[in-house]
Amino acid sequence: MIGSTVEDRAANLQAYYKAERQKRPAVLEKHTPSDSSQTDLSRFEPATSVRSMANRDTCADMFQELERYFRDLHQRLSVFECLPSSLSTSSSCWQVDHIRAVKGYERSSADQPVPLPRELRPTAVLHRTMAYLLASIADRLELDTSCSLWKPWYEFMLARTRAIREDVVQQRPCGPLFVGMMERIAQFHISGTARLMHQPSDSFDNRINSENSA
Repeated sequence: MIGSTVEDRAANLQAYYKAERQKRPAVLEKHTPSDSSQTDLSRFEPATSVRSMANRDTCADMFQELERYFRDLHQRLSVFECLPSSLSTSSSCWQVDHIRAVKGYERSSADQPVPLPRELRPTAVLHRTMAYLLASIADRLELDTSCSLWKPWYEFMLARTRAIREDVVQQRPCGPLFVGMMERIAQFHISGTARLMHQPSDSFDNRINSENSA
């Protein structure tokens, strides 16, 4: 997206998204946010098929562009998705690594609009994202001899795997890739219990972990 600064690019993309949504008004009805950490497919009943409205999910990245800019602007970054060169400074100066940034879970509102095609990751991209998390992030805990990364590591993995499940809810895919992703997410939560069960409750909540493994 054209723009000389992150602020400009975010503003231009936001204006584009707004114009696109005005062409195709629709909302997800009966989408009742819950305090439960589980992503239950039965709680979501779109009034209009997401696939029929959005044609086809086209986001080729692990995290859509506009939200990457917003996360960078508002400093809502994890140590696992920042440019290594920026990590030597305070967290307020961290810069997003657009290659490593992964969509995180955020609770939906009751009047959430139907996602645009460029906001939804296709099943193949979700599978690639899950593979990246397992290959590049999941084993980082073993390298952290100081244990200082245990909490941010778990929070990062939890939010990113929940976001994968959320995208699955939006699209209702099926097939071996989908089944494989769900199995790997469950395995992450099982291994999380084994690795972190002795950590303080502010670092690891076994109840929430168990709920998300279902």
